[in-house]
Amino acid sequence: NESKYNSKYILTFSHDYIQGTMGDLEFKAEWGYFKRARESKEFYFLLYGKDVPFIIPKRAFPSKVQEQVFRDIVREKLGKIR
Repeated sequence: NESKYNSKYILTFSHDYIQGTMGDLEFKAEWGYFKRARESKEFYFLLYGKDVPFIIPKRAFPSKVQEQVFRDIVREKLGKIR
């Protein structure tokens, strides 16, 4: 069903977990699920399993302050973002 790809994607995060919803799809994962973090100019990649990326577009953050809070939590939980 293509409509799920046109749905608004909402991502929330805390010191305990990262959670997302897209249409009627939901997920929630504790930070321990991820092994490390990487970034490019446009995206963050939270790697899990055999380096499978969970991709977060940087444009998804409504402000630089919220992006910095995210970066601080990622560094605390997963170490340096490479």
